[in-house]
Amino acid sequence: MKITEFKCENSQEEIAILHHRLKSIEYLTKLIETKQAEFVFKSEDLRTTLLVINAETFEEADRTLKADPLFPYSRLTVTPVTTTAEMVEEAQDYLGEQILSPAEIAHLVPPPVEIDDNQTYIFAVKTQAAFNPLVTKKEYDEILRKTLRSQRLHADQKEIADYNPVGIPDGYLYLQISSIEEARSHVAKAEIYPYTIVDIQKIFTLKQASEISFNRLNELQEKVKVL
Repeated sequence: MKITEFKCENSQEEIAILHHRLKSIEYLTKLIETKQAEFVFKSEDLRTTLLVINAETFEEADRTLKADPLFPYSRLTVTPVTTTAEMVEEAQDYLGEQILSPAEIAHLVPPPVEIDDNQTYIFAVKTQAAFNPLVTKKEYDEILRKTLRSQRLHADQKEIADYNPVGIPDGYLYLQISSIEEARSHVAKAEIYPYTIVDIQKIFTLKQASEISFNRLNELQEKVKVL
């Protein structure tokens, strides 16, 4: 799920959105505590929330998202996702081949995410464009094999989660890693890397985002007092 805040044009609007954001962070923290969300991050400019929620139905997800205090002041993008392990099993069924062993697939199921507010996190979106119609089935199948072999990288402890949007050959990768440069070096090791476009950005934990937002709010309020 991606929640993008209203773009403020002046200090008065920014002060208002910061109040809503801080209330939202409290709400999102409770979602994590009650296991309704796997994890939540904020984009580097703090305007976008990236979250993975656990819901049995779309109706349940709808209620959870609309209860966020930021909901009236944001635009939401809801994307159903599958896990890496599920993607591997689907691709191997299509090929009729076993590229990764059952043990390797089992190892792709991530453990519960534990966020460390003292660490740096990176979000990478891996996009694969539609293939040229002159690409043959044989060539496409070989690219798919490279995709499958690339999944072995997910065993690296730098990666905390990797999801694939339903019906779209992309990937959403979350890493606990020191820098964007190190993250790019990591994803470039994948055999499928030359066939993808990778956008990498720094993200903040909820606690980090709360502290930055609180300081910004105080800064703006002090300026208003001076004026």
